[in-house]
Amino acid sequence: MLCQEQDVISLIDSKISSFNNFGTKGLSDNREAELIELYYQSKQNDYYKGQVESLLILCHDYLYQRKRYHDVFIRAKDVEKLSLEAKDYKTTAIANNYIGIALLELGLLEEAKQNFKNSLSYSAKIPEEIIKNVVFFKNFRFLSRYYELSEQKDSSTIYLNKAVQAFDKIPNTYFLKRKFAADIHLELAKHFIEVKNTKKAFYYLNEVKRNQYSDFIKADFYFLNAKLDLLYNKKNSALDYLKKAEELAANINYNQLMIKIYDELAAFYEYKEPKEQIVYLKKSSVLKDSMREVNRAQINEINSYSRNNKEHLILDTAKYTYLVIIAFIVLIAGLLFFFRKSIFKKETPIEKDNKAPSKVSLADLAQLAYANDPSFLNLFRKSFPGFEKKLLEINSSLKPMDLEVCIYIKLNFTTKQIAQLKNVSVRAVEGRKYRIRKALGIKPDENMNVWMSEI
Repeated sequence: MLCQEQDVISLIDSKISSFNNFGTKGLSDNREAELIELYYQSKQNDYYKGQVESLLILCHDYLYQRKRYHDVFIRAKDVEKLSLEAKDYKTTAIANNYIGIALLELGLLEEAKQNFKNSLSYSAKIPEEIIKNVVFFKNFRFLSRYYELSEQKDSSTIYLNKAVQAFDKIPNTYFLKRKFAADIHLELAKHFIEVKNTKKAFYYLNEVKRNQYSDFIKADFYFLNAKLDLLYNKKNSALDYLKKAEELAANINYNQLMIKIYDELAAFYEYKEPKEQIVYLKKSSVLKDSMREVNRAQINEINSYSRNNKEHLILDTAKYTYLVIIAFIVLIAGLLFFFRKSIFKKETPIEKDNKAPSKVSLADLAQLAYANDPSFLNLFRKSFPGFEKKLLEINSSLKPMDLEVCIYIKLNFTTKQIAQLKNVSVRAVEGRKYRIRKALGIKPDENMNVWMSEI
């Protein structure tokens, strides 16, 4: 038995090692599903290292590939809880850094700052000097950005210098040194462009060029080159760099940079081509509105998680107001849906004839499920009488809740939608789906929705 467990753990380690490639391009659905699978496998085997490492890779992917900051927050919170219980302060420091970055990107500046400070506090307990300086570097770099966004330029410069000092202490042999070099040199180039020190800005941009490792870095590089050329009054080359940055940023959905590019292009065309200026001002405005909506939704997810876990995320008055408005909109939408549902129930032949048809479409069933209609399950069973029977033939130990989740999966509901319907956490649904997958023998790389649709 012990040998079997060791084999499972060795397999988990091997798979995590294959995923632990931060140079990966994009986050595929399969990659995400497999990492979640690895987390639950590790949890089932009480394997701490497998749990935290799979979650940290997910944090990295969500942050740098998908910009899903609420997912970064939630996964990093899980890591924080696990690492604190294990008194693994290195991992706690890393988790708090991820939480801080996610909150910073969502504009929750003070909350972000607190997590960076927490991370620094835990970092001081890390015995390995290299790792300690790596985590110091990451926190100082983002604290510099926090103070920049807070319009405290002097403090921003102080922490930028601290980041440089921590970076210099990281040996050149460290495998992420080149990545960090590109990050810090970008920040330095940006700083010297802002203070109009063109000589130093040019020097650090050349350093970035030597250490480019991703399309995100390259897009920032083009944009900063444009800003530098504008200081030299090289308008044609500045425009070329802006167009390159625009094309690359659009390809990788780098929306934060896209807004800066649009604003810069609008300023560029202000006197030369007013029509072009209007085009870019409109593009900037539309994208800003879109990002605000996305950020609002992500902040709501974070607050929902915090409430469910009896945690309190402090938001300022403006943000509370903002959330109240969203809640009001959701309430109105819910009322409209209720009235629509009432009309639907009056008009449908099901109610008129007082008997259910032999088969109801998946779309109608999904609508009933969304409305939490008590007739939903009975109608589903009449429409797909063999579905639950076939599942029980595969594994008779499936529980009623397992079967209900399988029904939702067949209707193509997402994990989040199922969690909302059943008023449980996303994590609880993920755990149940993992157990169902094991019980039914569904392979880790096989799409559960497709599998259920064929039953």
